[in-house]
Amino acid sequence: MTIRAIIFDKDGVLVNSEESKAIAWQQTLDRYDVKDGYAWYLSNLGPTSVFLAEKAIELFEINDNPETISCQWQKDYLLIKDNVQPITHNFKVLSNLSNTYRIGVASSMDRVTIETEMLKFGYREYIQACVSGEDVTRNKPAPDVYLKAAEMLKVKPSECVAIEDSPTGISAAKSAGMFCIGFKNPLYNLDLRQSDIIIEDLSTIDFTKLNSD
Repeated sequence: MTIRAIIFDKDGVLVNSEESKAIAWQQTLDRYDVKDGYAWYLSNLGPTSVFLAEKAIELFEINDNPETISCQWQKDYLLIKDNVQPITHNFKVLSNLSNTYRIGVASSMDRVTIETEMLKFGYREYIQACVSGEDVTRNKPAPDVYLKAAEMLKVKPSECVAIEDSPTGISAAKSAGMFCIGFKNPLYNLDLRQSDIIIEDLSTIDFTKLNSD
C-alpha cells in the first residue's frame, strides 16, 4: 500500500463535539418524554440528524416527523456548540502528518460547521480538502464523502488512510476502498472491529510502516 493522503472524520476525532451533540439530543428527545437521549446518541453516533431522528421515531414511538425533530436538534445544538473544543493531541498528529501527506476531512456535518470549526481551531491551514454531507448525494455510511475527498486530493481511494471513531464512518471509509484506522474515543465504547486497526492514541501509529505493507 502506498499512502499519499490521510482523511480524518471531524466529530470525535478532531473536535470533541460528540458530547455537546449528545446533550443536544437529550434536550430534544426530552420534549417527547424520551429518557437518556444522551446515552442513546452516543451509541448511535455517525449518521445525519435526519437519519437519527428516523431511528428515534421508530424506537421510541414518537409521533412526529424526522425533519421537525432534526430541526429542533440543530437549534438545541446551536445554543451549546461553543462548548466544542479541539482534540489537541490529534491536532498535533494532523499537523505533523501534513508535512508528508495530503490531508482531508470527510464529515457528515454541514459545510458551515466544518469550515467554521476547522478555521477556529487552526486545522484549516493543514487541510487540502474538506467534504461535508451536503457535498454528496448520499451521506455516511455510503462511501461518497470519502470518494469525493480522494477526488479533491487527486489520489486514488486505495492511497488513502481514513481515521474514524464510529461504525457508520468506518463503513463509509471501507466501502470507499480505504484503509481505516478506528480511533477509540474515551467518551464512548463503540464497535470498531470493521476497521483495519483500532487505536487509542494516534501519535503511536508509524504511518511509514503502513506505507510499506
